[in-house]
Amino acid sequence: MLGVSVAVVCAAMLAIVLLTVRYQAKNQDTYEALITTSLEETHWACMGGIARSINELVGVVQSAADTWSTLPNSQEDEISPGSWKEALLDTIRSLERVQDADHFTLAELNRELARQDATDSAISRVNTVLQGQTAVSDLMTIQFGSRQRDVVAVAAPVLSRGQVIGAIRVVAWAERLFPLTSAKNGSGVMHFLVNQEGDVLYGKGGRLAEGSNLLEHMRTQGTTQEDLALVEGALRLDTAETVISLEDTGDGAGLLILSPLGYNGWWLLSVARRDAMSGTSAQVTRNTTLLFGQVLVVLLVMAALVLAGLLLQRRWWKENQAQYDLLAQFSDTVLFLYRDKTKRLSFTPNVRNRFAMYQIHEIPVFDRDYVCQVLCPDDLHLLREALREVAQQDRPDSKTVMLRLRCLDQEYRWMCCQCYGQEDRKGRRGTVVGKLYDVNEQTIREQILLDKSSTDSLTGALNRRAMEAEISTLLGGGHPGYFYLVDVDNFKGINDRNGHAVGDRVLIELVEVLRTVFRQDDVIGRLGGDEFVVYLQNVGEREVAIQKAEQLLTAFRGRLDIPVSVSVGIAPFPQAGKTYEELYQAADAAMYHGKRAGKNRWSFGDAPSQAEAAPLAGVAGDEHGPHQG
Repeated sequence: MLGVSVAVVCAAMLAIVLLTVRYQAKNQDTYEALITTSLEETHWACMGGIARSINELVGVVQSAADTWSTLPNSQEDEISPGSWKEALLDTIRSLERVQDADHFTLAELNRELARQDATDSAISRVNTVLQGQTAVSDLMTIQFGSRQRDVVAVAAPVLSRGQVIGAIRVVAWAERLFPLTSAKNGSGVMHFLVNQEGDVLYGKGGRLAEGSNLLEHMRTQGTTQEDLALVEGALRLDTAETVISLEDTGDGAGLLILSPLGYNGWWLLSVARRDAMSGTSAQVTRNTTLLFGQVLVVLLVMAALVLAGLLLQRRWWKENQAQYDLLAQFSDTVLFLYRDKTKRLSFTPNVRNRFAMYQIHEIPVFDRDYVCQVLCPDDLHLLREALREVAQQDRPDSKTVMLRLRCLDQEYRWMCCQCYGQEDRKGRRGTVVGKLYDVNEQTIREQILLDKSSTDSLTGALNRRAMEAEISTLLGGGHPGYFYLVDVDNFKGINDRNGHAVGDRVLIELVEVLRTVFRQDDVIGRLGGDEFVVYLQNVGEREVAIQKAEQLLTAFRGRLDIPVSVSVGIAPFPQAGKTYEELYQAADAAMYHGKRAGKNRWSFGDAPSQAEAAPLAGVAGDEHGPHQG
């Protein structure tokens, strides 16, 4: 029996060695596919990071320019210490990506145009701003401390009555605006910022560096004319290219992608080195051969143990095969397996048919730095908690959670995740088997029903019950805020003169204005009739509360083709009261003071008793905002 076992083992090892040589080429093809997948994933991840960084910076500068035009004395040149202007610039300078922020007057912009040493690029950017558009500069180098660093400037016009009166310019660090990764991150992919001529503007790796040219580099490496024409043609297009595979010329860089960023003719170039994966393939083959040789020696000495191991292995395989045969019956269900010992999660292959997942085996779901491609980031902790609880011996045998997964169309869908604990032959827990099935339509229907039960059917604002509950919850947090009571002036007369359809339109338009003036997180609700409540949360500055009221009155006047206005009562929390009812009484008293003072205005009430006793508009000690119109 031992001799037969040895002979079988020797024959098997010889066959394995021959198969190893035969499949060397197949391994190379597999690694080629891995290079392509890695290149595409890292390219689009880097592309998305750069696009978000630039768009966020442009949005910050444009918002700052819009805010500047609304500040007091926005057309004056001087920025006084402690002013709103200085505070706005200081706030921008404190942002992570920002190196500096400043303001230019119209006269300073014109002087920039008249400078004799002004470059064509600088003149073009100034003209773009003077035409009322936001301009993004080319990469610039500045001296910062003891070294030089690359920066990018974004300038947005400050407008007053449609005319440019100045500009806000923000200078950002290029290294934070362009989060380029390199081959050192383990993906084997390098990223560069290039222009349409192929000049490398930013990034370095391999034999490419800032100041070099991609096309010239390819020519010096002996790239074929056909491959060179492919890259030149890609640079002339305005759309992203698929992976371009170049003929091996000895430098190892064989795969690349070019995609336009949409600013200043910038392109993102991602390059994968074919030689990195080739070396890995050869190393895997050598290690496999060495391992087989070591196993052969051990097996020759311990043939009996090998047979025992084969029997145990066969038994384990049958158990797992039976397990997967059972799971395979769920054709419309995604299945997964989690082992607490390795902290790894694996899915059945059918997950690729529906979800944007490239890796299905050995996913390190508990690694702190792991970025999930398919699961909504906000739901990752739910999956971790469910796996951890079910895998432990003293926890429930099963658990169900709701998760959002990204499908192939990049849209998230709600999935029900059921986890079941599995015990080994000794009764020990440590394995979790689970399934995912689609409950998106059901979840959306439930959310629609919930929204309908908490919103006003005419205006879409929160109804009284939902609004009071949400405001009371916010008040329990103890953070300062402002309670607004908004009432349409002469609303009964509007209904009598124009009909209830026009009156309904007035209420709908008022809610639209409230949503425009106030933030998305602020609470907007309808008390009933023509009365509405707004709660401005996490704001303690009285000037901000007044500014919001001014914006509301201004935006609502002239909104419709009939004369219409509102009166606004404002009650600060916690000064005017610590409960919803107390704030309502203070705001109600303040609002009716405003109505008696002429309507179409805002009024402050610091407490219910004070509001009742407060004098009318125009008398010292009372704070009103009269608006004629």
